[in-house]
Amino acid sequence: MARSETREWIRHEVFGLALLSGSIYLLLSLASFSFDEGAPRNLGGPVGELLANLLRQSMGLAAFLIPGFALLAGLRMVRNRPPGLQPARVGGGAALLLFSAILLSLILPGTEAYRSGGAVGGWIAHRLFREELGSLGAWLFTVAGFALSLAFALDVSVLSLGRRILAAGSALWVRERARAAVIAERRAAERAPAKAAPEIPSHVPSRREKPEPVEVAPRRKAPPVIAPKPVQEKFGFVREASTPSGNYRIPSLEFLNAPIGTGTSLDKETLLTNSQILEKKLRDFGVDGIVVKVNPGP
Repeated sequence: MARSETREWIRHEVFGLALLSGSIYLLLSLASFSFDEGAPRNLGGPVGELLANLLRQSMGLAAFLIPGFALLAGLRMVRNRPPGLQPARVGGGAALLLFSAILLSLILPGTEAYRSGGAVGGWIAHRLFREELGSLGAWLFTVAGFALSLAFALDVSVLSLGRRILAAGSALWVRERARAAVIAERRAAERAPAKAAPEIPSHVPSRREKPEPVEVAPRRKAPPVIAPKPVQEKFGFVREASTPSGNYRIPSLEFLNAPIGTGTSLDKETLLTNSQILEKKLRDFGVDGIVVKVNPGP
């Protein structure tokens, strides 16, 4: 690292530490300040009490933004990342301080408005905005000015900032719902009646003690099942050939002999005549057919 860069780093660290010390001192002075006369002594001493009184009287609770800005700038300078002091960001920070005081004065009306938003925020909110623009106009202008000043101070878009806020809010809502569900389950489990513990016998036999024998009745064997023998059914019309009273007679074995030929055969003209007769009969019934071939049967 070059010597010039080292000197620049040291200079940033010195200014950063100075900003951190001053912002912490002012933050403690503002936190320990009270408007009551019998309040304990301020942590910042007489100087811190004087500064806190001046800032709280003029800007109210919005004065806490001043040590907050200084604390962030000091942290960036210690890390050698000094914040850019562009006019837009400086003006946005000043406008954010002013609109925060006005918004606090609108949230807490009455005499508390001059303590929450200070003399500056209370006068602008009630003497200027409410009397000239009405309650609705005062809220609209204050919220719009707060959003725009926040966007200029942080150098971000208003829409992207709104999306980030909505995403963070939805994530917080989901986490709280899950936490509430877990708490409800625990309470339901605590309210549910406890299960009865199993009964423990009064006397448990040890290993040395022999258990008493238990008589077991012998099992009776079932008698064997005997299946009846099959009986051949007899039909009344079947009688033997020797029985004179029967009508049925057993055929003779001559029926198994080859048939005796008659010697008669059909000639070709007869076959053709029969074919024509068959075709004519089919046409009478509305069927068109032609006999292609004829062979005499047995």
